[in-house]
Amino acid sequence: MKWIAAILLPACAFAQLQLATLEGTQERSVGGTLALGSVAAGDVRETRFRVRNTGVAAVNWTTLRVGGDRFALGNIPTLPYVIAPGSFADFSVRFSPALPGSYSASLQVNTINVVLLASSQAAAAIAVRENDARRVLTSGDSVAFPRIVRGGIAARVFELGNPGASAVAVNSAQVSGSHFRMAAPLPPLTLAPGEWRSFEVQYVPSASGNHAGQLLVDGRAIALTGSASEPPPPRMTIVVDAAGAASGQQRRASIRFDAPAETDGAGTLELSFRPATAQFPDDPAIRFTTTGSRRASFQYSRGDTGARFGTQGEITFQTGTTAGAIEFRVTGSTATALELQVAMAPAMVSLDSARASRRLNDLDIQFSGFDNTYSAGRFAFTFFDRQGNRLSGAIQHDATSDFRGYFQQFQREIGSAFLVRITFPVSGDAAQIGSVDVEIANAAGTRIERLSFP
Repeated sequence: MKWIAAILLPACAFAQLQLATLEGTQERSVGGTLALGSVAAGDVRETRFRVRNTGVAAVNWTTLRVGGDRFALGNIPTLPYVIAPGSFADFSVRFSPALPGSYSASLQVNTINVVLLASSQAAAAIAVRENDARRVLTSGDSVAFPRIVRGGIAARVFELGNPGASAVAVNSAQVSGSHFRMAAPLPPLTLAPGEWRSFEVQYVPSASGNHAGQLLVDGRAIALTGSASEPPPPRMTIVVDAAGAASGQQRRASIRFDAPAETDGAGTLELSFRPATAQFPDDPAIRFTTTGSRRASFQYSRGDTGARFGTQGEITFQTGTTAGAIEFRVTGSTATALELQVAMAPAMVSLDSARASRRLNDLDIQFSGFDNTYSAGRFAFTFFDRQGNRLSGAIQHDATSDFRGYFQQFQREIGSAFLVRITFPVSGDAAQIGSVDVEIANAAGTRIERLSFP
């Protein structure tokens, strides 16, 4: 018996490349001939190809070439390129005919050979004006419009021309995209050799953001892009009825625009206070009456000529009882920052109420008010009989230290407001005293009030 030794070897791994065109994400297998269609003379068509390894072993891609007038390769990977099983690599072929006619080329991918067929027909050139020069466009090019605000208009001038030796027709020129339009319809036309026609495309954004459209000339597409922002907030002015403004009042403030607002917006009107003396740095009475604070929100809508505080076009504020400057400031992301200052000048003591009364043998004088200088305290009292004759010289009294201590204790709660009651005992017939002059002095001057006894 004869023994035959056998050695079992693994089968050779099978490797295979497949060529396809790529349209979006869809692959279409390519045979020995591929028609690329017709392209306008002077235009460009780019065809994307995919080389896929359908085998079970890696393939070394070493050869890629195209031979033929007006054909060129693009997006080429660095060769040699190893394609793993099930993987792929892409490239493109650009066809850019200069003249009308029929064209062909040979495409080789390793051992795959394909004949490419294409044609070109006479067509108008498409161009855009940039810096007083003509930039010729091809299908797929993009033209950007200037950035503008919503509701504005930006325009670009385009041209259709005939660089050839025979007449060419333009059957259709139109714009797509809701934010783009032709300034005027362009009817079908015929261009003589060397002739150029201009037309205008407008970007008219009705909303803010980035927008896209297309210029379509006999099926050739030029991308249009534009960007729009919201209109700026209106120029604002703070208006305060400051004529005759003084401490101890209620006044009104509003915000007016120099032109109707082009957009909706909001902001905040803020109050701050800068006192005339550093001894009393603030006054809690200075605030908006409706909010009870120093901040008031406002809103406005497109077309408004002023801001709204809730439903009102103005807001009331208190001037407080301290000399200094009330400062207004507008803040907010959609508001134009601005400031206004209203001065509260130092003033004589202001009296809210004053009265004189008598008891059996006593005379009472009571008055309330405020002193925005925080310097009151010097008093003088001159009494008169019922016929108006002076009964004696002025009775002087200096309560400056008492007032100072009072203000230091209570100013943060009530500002410079005060209430004073003074009693004068009378020896004799108190009924004969008819009136009294009360003099109250502070750093701004002396106030004299005549009070009658009932």
